[in-house]
Amino acid sequence: AGGTILAVDNSAAATLTLPAAGLQLSGNKNLRIDAVAPVVASSNRQTPAGQNVNLDTVVYRVTFTENAPAGGPFGVQNVGVGDFTPVVTAGTITGASVTSVTEISPLIYDVEVDTGTGNGTLRLDVLTSGGATIQDLAGTPYAANYTAGATYIIEKTAPVITGVSSAAVNGTHRAGLNIDIAITFSELVLLAPAAAGNLNLTLETATTDQA
Repeated sequence: AGGTILAVDNSAAATLTLPAAGLQLSGNKNLRIDAVAPVVASSNRQTPAGQNVNLDTVVYRVTFTENAPAGGPFGVQNVGVGDFTPVVTAGTITGASVTSVTEISPLIYDVEVDTGTGNGTLRLDVLTSGGATIQDLAGTPYAANYTAGATYIIEKTAPVITGVSSAAVNGTHRAGLNIDIAITFSELVLLAPAAAGNLNLTLETATTDQA
């Protein structure tokens, strides 16, 4: 006679055969069976935390979870660059790739991604194909694709001025007169804090430029 060893999710993990007469399992009473695959709980923006960036590299923080037996151990192993896939969800980004993976804790990893060239939206997926090697500490392989992570919006194209105009008529104006000038950019822009809310222009006035 024998019995069935159940995993923590009540699935059959192994069949236990009784030892021969005179033998017993008491010396192995602390055996733990873990047949539940680890899964990804989240993939969030880490560095920087903001979504809109123009950086060559960004860092995602990937958190795993698993239903290990009470008392653990908890964690994943064999985590490498081949386990993660940068996915362009919008735009024209090309050449994005994972450059490094850093363990923060047994269930948390920071993944650095080269954002490639072009503009668009970039997400980090954790897939079971393409050379995935992730396992929990019991050796159970990662088995569920994760495609719901946070995204970065990559914008590397610098804005340009597309037009400068004024309602004031062409001609000579007296000194000290305030003249409103409208400047049109190719996209939405924000003044850097160092500019203190001011935009400096150089005006062409005959032979002498005035800032």
